[in-house]
Amino acid sequence: MQSYPVFPKGGLAKTGEFLRLVSSQQNNRQVDRWVQLGDSEILTKYIFGKTAVDNYSFGQIAATTDLDVQAITDLQPADGHLYQTRFGILGGVQMYLHIPQNVSIGGLDAKQVLGSSWRELGYYDQFNAPPYNFSPITERWWDKDHYPAFKVYNPYNSPITPEIIFVGKMFEFEIVKDSQIIQALEGGRLPYRYVNLGGIKKLTPN
Repeated sequence: MQSYPVFPKGGLAKTGEFLRLVSSQQNNRQVDRWVQLGDSEILTKYIFGKTAVDNYSFGQIAATTDLDVQAITDLQPADGHLYQTRFGILGGVQMYLHIPQNVSIGGLDAKQVLGSSWRELGYYDQFNAPPYNFSPITERWWDKDHYPAFKVYNPYNSPITPEIIFVGKMFEFEIVKDSQIIQALEGGRLPYRYVNLGGIKKLTPN
């Protein structure tokens, strides 16, 4: 099996760091949550595509054809966990992050409406998301209600069998309740990461 680089150490969050978590759900928007990261472990490299042995395989995509939304539920964290991931793409497909209609990404969701349940906000491909050098532009954080899903399009005149490769880290976390720590975070006296939880609201299986 091809050996892929690990997640760049310089980009990994660390145990003890504070995060300001923002939910992207408009209709049920949560107040920003302050959390502190706990124990962590490197996620096993996850490949979704032609090497998959389950029903999550993209399979072969015909020329100038798109697939329905592919939700990668294996990357849905359990309660009390967060995933920090980056990904790379093998094959000349265009992968559009699936964003339901009730999701806001901070006013950046001017869009072309391509269907009733998803939006095209720009795509990832093997050039801006290379498989051997995981780009910071693909970095996203996931919780139990947000996990990756893509609409996939083959723009070429021949079939493609693509893969998308995820690497990252899993964290335990605790909600910060100490008012003095919260005041220090809000006042800029303690450093933190601002994390807009990306992805999609938890789906109901068909």
